[in-house]
Amino acid sequence: MIQIRSYQEEDLPALVGLINEAAAADHATWGLPPQPTTPQALYHQLHGPYQAPLRDVWVAEAASGAPVGCLRTQLRPGERENLFAAHALVHPAYRGKGLGRRLLQAGLALAQARRPETADGRLVVQVTVDERMTPGCALAESLGLRPTRRFWEMAAPSLVGLPQPALPAGFGWRPLRLPDDLEALADLDRAAFMDHPGEESMTAPEWAHEFAKAHGRPDLCFLAFAHGQAAPAGYSMAEISPEHMAQAGRQEGYIAGLGVRPIWRRRGLGLALLLQALDALRREGMECAYLHMDGDNATSAPRLYRRAGFGPRRCIIAYQTVLQTEERPA
Repeated sequence: MIQIRSYQEEDLPALVGLINEAAAADHATWGLPPQPTTPQALYHQLHGPYQAPLRDVWVAEAASGAPVGCLRTQLRPGERENLFAAHALVHPAYRGKGLGRRLLQAGLALAQARRPETADGRLVVQVTVDERMTPGCALAESLGLRPTRRFWEMAAPSLVGLPQPALPAGFGWRPLRLPDDLEALADLDRAAFMDHPGEESMTAPEWAHEFAKAHGRPDLCFLAFAHGQAAPAGYSMAEISPEHMAQAGRQEGYIAGLGVRPIWRRRGLGLALLLQALDALRREGMECAYLHMDGDNATSAPRLYRRAGFGPRRCIIAYQTVLQTEERPA
């Protein structure tokens, strides 16, 4: 008999093992990029802004006491919508037995219970699934969630021969300074993505948490400024994860962020910032790079990524349903 119970801090090591076993199986079965974790990385992830693991994480426990599945959730209030993300994971040996359904049903019940915490009583529940994992896609749809967005993982197979980064005239850049630049970075991120439907920018506390993780590198985040302007015009951010590289078997860096204020677009600033981040990865010994892109991105970003050598590697589908207060007739 498998019971689903709330997470306790002593579950962390076993949860790391569960995640890594599932990641290895998904890589072998579905060809998904490996996504391993470590105790330090998972602890940091579970204790970020808007998260309380004793409330938000649930463990599926076998009769032996071993965790064979888990559910991770997060309710993130936003300026445009309140998003409740739910991610269910099942050990490969226990798949196909209804455990994934039980975990996601528990997530939907938790979302309904937390809906009154929102200001307007409206909550968007989201589950993301790689499109190659057809059982996961079918499960999401069977629970009433519908595909609403697509995110592409793009990869640049080589960092050799890329153009040298060069800013357009009238701009300069420098690395991020912590903690002085956090509010400016959050404001820039908000402005850069305000025209992206369903996209919520990161707050200053979220950026601080991002750079506080084990492989956080503020020296790989670059701010561009128009001459005479105090507010940054754009930014790019690169990351290097030893865990990802060990599992992937290659020196692959990650472009974790790229954004330009709308008033400074179409001047070559975005490409310059991207090339600067890629050049920084190359100088750190990276041979290739990857990033994630919103499939609904209506800016010039997709064309910009292709110019820098990126092509699609996989597609992640966001399944959503909306929970809201039913209006009663007067």
